[in-house]
Amino acid sequence: MNIKIDFQDLKYHYKLYQNKILIFFKQWIDFIRIIFKRFFCGFKKVDFILYFIFVIILVGGLGVYPIALKYYEASILKTPDLNIIKSDFAKSLSTYFITIIATSSADLILSKHPAKHAQILKMPAVSCLIIGAISIFIIQIEVFGEKTLDFALWATIFSLLIWWITNSMDIKYDVDDNNSGEFTTSPLGDEIEPNSQIISDVELTLGSKEPQNNEIDKIKVKM
Repeated sequence: MNIKIDFQDLKYHYKLYQNKILIFFKQWIDFIRIIFKRFFCGFKKVDFILYFIFVIILVGGLGVYPIALKYYEASILKTPDLNIIKSDFAKSLSTYFITIIATSSADLILSKHPAKHAQILKMPAVSCLIIGAISIFIIQIEVFGEKTLDFALWATIFSLLIWWITNSMDIKYDVDDNNSGEFTTSPLGDEIEPNSQIISDVELTLGSKEPQNNEIDKIKVKM
């Protein structure tokens, strides 16, 4: 039995699979690079950091604080209803983080930005949305028992990280370099640039005691 080996065909398939592997790793490298870029970009924007602290955490978490304080008091006093309060605290956190994950993921999924980084983050955004939906059911039915609150806390941190990465490059938090107390419009006089030579001719003419006739004629023609 003769077996014929086509080395050209083998070489072709080898290169084909090699390119697929390289593309796969390149996509992951691009994804990690974009995540790190967006993560550190947020620390350069004061307005973004203040918005994150005061609006997303403080104002957005107002519904969580009462049950958090109640859990803190119950854990110190070791009250009989500690487990019930602990469960309520975890469920309250779940309603908080799912809102953040849903809005952040939706922003990335529905983004029409043609940039490469915006397109790369769409599929991970879908995954985050699915993970968030699964997480809220895990907390509501208390799959992890006494560890449910720990899971809810980690899910909340994860949701805040997702929001940070999603919004850190939003242009509304950028500060224009030229906007440092000065006008950002073009300097006064640019719009009358074509007449600048006429003004110079007038100044030269007025500066002389006895204007020449040819200079006066020149001004009249240009005016």
